[in-house]
Amino acid sequence: MLVIKTYSRKDFENKPQSAPDVILKELKNNYLNENGTLPFFDVEEVINNEIDKNNKNAAFHEKIKSFLERYNNCISISNDNLATYSCFNAFSSKFDNAGLVLFDAHPCCMSLKEISAKSHIRALIENKAINKDNIIFVGLRSWHSDEYKFLKDSRLKFFGMKEISSESIEEISYSIMSVAKSFNALYASIDIDVIEPVFAPATNNPEVGGLTSRQLLFLLSKLRMLKNWKFADIVGIAPEKDLNNVTSKLCAKIISELC
Repeated sequence: MLVIKTYSRKDFENKPQSAPDVILKELKNNYLNENGTLPFFDVEEVINNEIDKNNKNAAFHEKIKSFLERYNNCISISNDNLATYSCFNAFSSKFDNAGLVLFDAHPCCMSLKEISAKSHIRALIENKAINKDNIIFVGLRSWHSDEYKFLKDSRLKFFGMKEISSESIEEISYSIMSVAKSFNALYASIDIDVIEPVFAPATNNPEVGGLTSRQLLFLLSKLRMLKNWKFADIVGIAPEKDLNNVTSKLCAKIISELC
């Protein structure tokens, strides 16, 4: 397993307080995971410099692909939601028929000229980095009318919190896995705002009514069982907003349980 500390230029200049470093510190304090095994991982760091529609971030992409050559599984940690855009572009250029399971309170599918945290998933679809049938949204509960129309018109698969709360988490996991197992390579992206803010306050975009920590861990444990799982990321963490480090501890536990 490789843990990748993915920095924006701004985060790199503030390393000791950035999400990758804070979470890694918590991770090193962990002992055995819930399977009774000691998490074993290597650590690398990269800087995500450019985001554009022409996909010019070649050096970053080659770095990520080199990690995928050397490790069966990788997990990226970043403050910046746009790390998902860059990492998945690299991932899909290496694996045909790549799929994405996105845990997020927001679909990130607004129609914007610039690629941003509000539009990067739509950009992946429109730029053909992913087949629209190969993306599954989980935990949605806040969207712009423009995004909702895009989801419906594009017939994208999503499990909103309203649906999740009315079904058993086991049924939801079965539905997700029945689709995800067909991908040649699976990427799981976790925006920490998918979690109910009481369990993960360190986010810039809190939305009440989210998944519990245990529900997320359960769903991830099921995805981990799939042989096609290759890559995950954890994004959207704002350490300065944390309370007793509970968000950082949760992120560290997610990594520990995926090891």
